[in-house]
Amino acid sequence: IRTSWRYLGWRGHCGDIEYAWNRTSDVGQDGLHDFGALYVSCSNAGYTRIHHNLIEGVGNNPNNAGIYLDVFVDGAEIHHNLSLDMPPERFLYRLSRGWVVLVMSINTKIFDNWTDQLSYRDFDQGRYRFFWHDRTNRRTNNTLIRDRALLPPGAAEVVEQAGLEPGHRHLRQEVDALASLTARQGEQQP
Repeated sequence: IRTSWRYLGWRGHCGDIEYAWNRTSDVGQDGLHDFGALYVSCSNAGYTRIHHNLIEGVGNNPNNAGIYLDVFVDGAEIHHNLSLDMPPERFLYRLSRGWVVLVMSINTKIFDNWTDQLSYRDFDQGRYRFFWHDRTNRRTNNTLIRDRALLPPGAAEVVEQAGLEPGHRHLRQEVDALASLTARQGEQQP
């Protein structure tokens, strides 16, 4: 999911972005890299909010990220997201991605998330300086998930609710009932 467009960090072209209650799975199957399941591309005006999303995998390339804020995002909250099957951290590879990536973004608060890989990057890809970390970016109270079967209640709620518009949640039960009926009918046929 990508919102906004940029040309070399042209500022203020898109604003007040919110990604909420989405479900993504293994984005980037076609070899895409430097990519994110939830991607804000760049220089937004207003405040970015990314919350209550389920991210399952980032595709075939470990250079992809679960949540990716590209150049000059100023002001964002990333909270109550569940990120699973994230790429492992690769210590000797400078552009290694993972759970959250910030590229020269500031005033970002990352809190109360659950993930199976707490790798985090806050850098500029070497365009201006090799080691970037802005003190206005904060990470607090993020939980490492070691067993998917033992999710905390908030994370379990994200699994249950993410991906369906509230007005269409009843369809989940109807589809499950239809699948069950079809399976039973298939078992009864010779």
